[in-house]
Amino acid sequence: MNSVAQRFARGLGGFLIAAAMLSQGAAAGPVRAAPNAPAPKRVALVLIAGLTFDDLQQMPALRDVARKGSTALMSTRTGRAIETPFGEQVADPLSSGYLTMAAGARASGGSEIAGVFSVQDRARAQLWSAYQRDALPETGLAAPWMGAAATQARAAPYEVPIGALGKALREGGIACEIVGVADTPDDVHREAALFALGPDGLAPGARMSGGYVSYEQYPFGVRTPVEELGGSVRQALARARFVVIETGDAARYERCKTDALPAARTRMRKLALDAADAIVRETERALPADALLVVTSPGQLSDPDAAGADRLSPLIVYGAGTPAGLLISASTRRAGVVANTDISASLASWLGVLDRLGPGHAQAIEAAAHPEPLALLKDVHSAAAYQDRTQPAIYALVYGACAFILFACVMLPGAAAISRAGASLALAPPAAFLAVLAVTNPQPSAAALACGMAVAALTAAAIAFALRRVWTGEILAALAVAAIPAALLLDILPRAAGSYTIQGGARYYGIGNEYGGFFVGAASFLAASAAVQRHRWGRRLGLAGLAAAALFCGAPALGANAGVMLGALAACAAYTVLALPKGQRGRAIQIVAIGAVLVAAVAVGDSLRPPEQQSHVGRAVNAIARQGPEAAFQIIARKADLNLMLLGHSPWSVLLAASVAGTLLAGHLAGRRGGETCSLREGTLWAAALALLMLNDSGVLAAGACGIWLFASSAADAAGAPGSGSDAAPRPPGK
Repeated sequence: MNSVAQRFARGLGGFLIAAAMLSQGAAAGPVRAAPNAPAPKRVALVLIAGLTFDDLQQMPALRDVARKGSTALMSTRTGRAIETPFGEQVADPLSSGYLTMAAGARASGGSEIAGVFSVQDRARAQLWSAYQRDALPETGLAAPWMGAAATQARAAPYEVPIGALGKALREGGIACEIVGVADTPDDVHREAALFALGPDGLAPGARMSGGYVSYEQYPFGVRTPVEELGGSVRQALARARFVVIETGDAARYERCKTDALPAARTRMRKLALDAADAIVRETERALPADALLVVTSPGQLSDPDAAGADRLSPLIVYGAGTPAGLLISASTRRAGVVANTDISASLASWLGVLDRLGPGHAQAIEAAAHPEPLALLKDVHSAAAYQDRTQPAIYALVYGACAFILFACVMLPGAAAISRAGASLALAPPAAFLAVLAVTNPQPSAAALACGMAVAALTAAAIAFALRRVWTGEILAALAVAAIPAALLLDILPRAAGSYTIQGGARYYGIGNEYGGFFVGAASFLAASAAVQRHRWGRRLGLAGLAAAALFCGAPALGANAGVMLGALAACAAYTVLALPKGQRGRAIQIVAIGAVLVAAVAVGDSLRPPEQQSHVGRAVNAIARQGPEAAFQIIARKADLNLMLLGHSPWSVLLAASVAGTLLAGHLAGRRGGETCSLREGTLWAAALALLMLNDSGVLAAGACGIWLFASSAADAAGAPGSGSDAAPRPPGK
């Protein structure tokens, strides 16, 4: 290639690097809630098991309340069954839904948790005295199983504070009443009382009333006497500040639907929902002006991971000055989307006892005014359904990327032309990643931009390899980096395949683990490519770009993903050490140490902010300060447990294994040909991938996405090694 072409290629590469670096500096911030209404004096919680968004359209009273209040779709996830030496604990999905909402963390429990009784029941009181040391109060509710449930919860990957809400209500002097039961003729089902029970299994002073009457057309041949229950609700609201209303028929339907014929299921569900709608109407009529009405579902009796299972239930909050609009959850960071684990903290906040709930709970739900909340809720539901339909695209991407890596590995050991072709194929998975991000998104303009940049990256790489200048192709591939922040600016990620799904109810970050790992890998690839030119400005620009990427990933108003931010910071540290000449490595270590101190200072500063403003990093620092090393070990164990589970069950583990194996093969080939076995670019990417793997709850996903850039870099090194047969000049070392 002549000198004019070389100057043009280098100038174009520098321009693309600068453009990509600058594009990392902005993103849309999160939706913020309006100021909260004054705290209500009493709360009425209505539970309708199995309630879905489609049911809301068919229930006039509930729809009217939703139109006047604030609404959201609530993910109804529960904990995994706990493994014991004798096998897995038998978990009841519906009972686990009640337990999860009351605990404020994903929990798992069997049907025995429904065995709540009044202390006036002398026969059961004698049973309590035989097995429990604590004496029963004069009035209230008791559950003998609570101690065993708390022990099982402590054995779970996520520590579950069983009974924390009931304890907070007791300490705050909040009187509780449970109106209605979900009993069947053969079993007791009183899970609604979980909201009042403390860790000791007691709810002193709490009352429970209700029953059923025979009615052949209803589930189990019994129904809730709606008229009597309405009168009980009025009396309870006059006596207690916290009233839990179990509609009963809906829960009984969830338990019997699998044994009923299709025609009978349709009829019974219609009757159960009509009865629940009547209870909502009666409760609204009885609601005092200073009371808050909360309507939601404890869950559904179905496998939450089953294909097509609707895990979204409406959550409606009405009264006590709550504006018409959408509910916002700090757990999900999506307007109109909350998690069932938010309910416990929200009830405590509304009743004024949030400070008694203890650490580790989610933040309270807030309301944001909007004139058409139901129309927005329909959009959220449609987006959730679209995400579910596009999820197979991620499986195609993962296994397709593995196929490309395998094909590239086959071609790399050959002659110069085959080696260059193999290196070209190594850039296909990153481009495919962007293509999937684009074509599975309903925004055509953003999709066109991302696709165009991916195609441009591939074209640039093909031209560079045709000109026999491998490093030029690596710099031109920086076009792919700019697509990620550009996509964020256009709000493409929340609805893209592979993003955190609305159905799953996981906390949505501005940049999630999959795309965060891809972004950190692309930024590391770009930064090292800038330093390859040996110019001082190239090294400085590369370091500045990586620091900007770390800020982008971790800032609360931008990426807000601390684990991905730490992956980017690890890449910064490795880059700083490897980019400077060997004689300046001591200086590089000093720079890294100063950076680590600054990061620690930011984390401590975050922990000093008010609890409602802290990120999970600040909360982790506070937990370690209170509990000592045990809290840190719990965090490490939780991350390790989830990653071990992903290694055995997630397709991303296949991509991670393929990229690591391909990288090791390419490094071996480069070493045999006299090239660098671990260049600046690869060292930076190795540090990023390892940090992403170890410091994220879903590190397998982040490291797998970063690994495709690691393999692309090592393949380019193998193809450009001096002994590869290429007539191109050797690539300068990155130092």
